[in-house]
Amino acid sequence: MDIWMKSFTNVARILIPVLLSTVVEGQVETKKIDLVEQYIVTSRDSAVMQGSERVGTAPLGTVVDVSHHRGPWRYSKESNGWIHSKDLVLLKDALKEFTKQIEKDSNPDSYHLRGIAYMALQDWGRAVNDLEEAYSLGESSVTLHLNLGTCFFKLELFKKSINEYSSIIASHPEEVRAFVARGDLFLDLGEHDYALKDLEMALELSPKTAEIHNSKGVTLRMMGKYPEAIESYSKCLELDPKFMPAFINRGFAYKRTKKFKLAVQDYDQALELVPASASAQNDLAWLLATCEEEDFLDGERSLELALSACRTVKYRNPEYLDTLAAAYARTGDFEKAVETVSTAIELFGEGTEHQASKQRQELYRKKKAFLDIVKAPEAADTSSKEAPPETKADQSSADKEEKE
Repeated sequence: MDIWMKSFTNVARILIPVLLSTVVEGQVETKKIDLVEQYIVTSRDSAVMQGSERVGTAPLGTVVDVSHHRGPWRYSKESNGWIHSKDLVLLKDALKEFTKQIEKDSNPDSYHLRGIAYMALQDWGRAVNDLEEAYSLGESSVTLHLNLGTCFFKLELFKKSINEYSSIIASHPEEVRAFVARGDLFLDLGEHDYALKDLEMALELSPKTAEIHNSKGVTLRMMGKYPEAIESYSKCLELDPKFMPAFINRGFAYKRTKKFKLAVQDYDQALELVPASASAQNDLAWLLATCEEEDFLDGERSLELALSACRTVKYRNPEYLDTLAAAYARTGDFEKAVETVSTAIELFGEGTEHQASKQRQELYRKKKAFLDIVKAPEAADTSSKEAPPETKADQSSADKEEKE
């Protein structure tokens, strides 16, 4: 299972619990809160401070995680500094606050900010309505178009999404976020050549961004270029040794090139970083249950990992159930294997996975475990003579530009 990071701009992240503590600095108490809070930046000139020094500006509409309070100041690790509370609105209060602002004064910033609040709630249709209203009122920042591209992607309006990213690239050819977003979208659509071109351009502009190297690795893997993919994942991890998805992705690539020991090491490293990662648990469980090299088979650990992954997704992911069935078979519990793979088959529906699981079901009925014999990878034919029409830039939406 490949993991790449979507470049969704200004969307809320996962709440992370932290320990409660208090530190006193001079006459002002710094308080580490018990649950990270999320805020939206509401000012175009929101100062990021370290001590008495201004070290940057938090862009309008950015969603930031706040872990500490110090008087009216809020600390954001992403911003690497303190932001004044007057320039922030709690995400949970954002819809109410921005709706109130719109009722008083229908300005583009308020519509854009409320659109971001809707994005955080995954209400993509209402987000589009507000973002397009902001555009009609004169807002045409790169962030607005990135956010529109994200919403269109989530609504499966892929042509519109690509056109948003292309319009940014036409007006801002050094905007790395647009290349990443369009590259990730092409990757999602199976247009691997175009994805690779965009991601390589993004790396020319930002060569030390680990996330982009990971996405490039996924693209190369999808093209059947495993050694090159491994090289990209390794570069990602060189830049960010704690970028967990790259360990999972490189582990998969190692497995497909029969480097099983390295694959196990990478999956174990992923689980050391994020012990509850269902994806890492599933991938490692599959290898331990089905590896063609006997030395790597470990039915008991495979079963433990597969059960944990399935519990995380409440036994509703057919891929994870398929792995659990293989683990049961590896431990000799073929009755459970047949029962579990039957559920996976129902959830898969028709398709390649459905047929493959049915074949494994017959093996389990014969009281035989499944071995995953890795075949030599074949490079996918992703060549195309001309760009698809939806990749052409829509200049109309980028005429009113505002550099950030």
